[in-house]
Amino acid sequence: MGTSPAPPLQLLYARAGHGHAGALVTLGLAGIVLTEAAGLRGLPAHFGRWAIPASSVLMPAGFFLSTAGKDVNEPNGLKVLITAGGVVLGAGLLTLGGSLVAQGLRNGEG
Repeated sequence: MGTSPAPPLQLLYARAGHGHAGALVTLGLAGIVLTEAAGLRGLPAHFGRWAIPASSVLMPAGFFLSTAGKDVNEPNGLKVLITAGGVVLGAGLLTLGGSLVAQGLRNGEG
């Protein structure tokens, strides 16, 4: 165990990683439940169900792994996981949200 304090960048990215993990896991659980309400079937159902939880792994992994090591002053190439998690999150939310809106329109609620 090291006794030297962590560089400010590592502290910042560690906070961001933990915050994103908690928020996205909660959103992912709601997304799994809402996938059933959206009436999705087949591949869109699987994507809508698992894209948000996948982002809750990708984004924090990017924050943690891109600043791993000693005396880190800038993130390494694994920061691309943060962007990949954001893209997966956006695609999952669009799939799920679009399906919920379409389901509402089909039911005459919109």
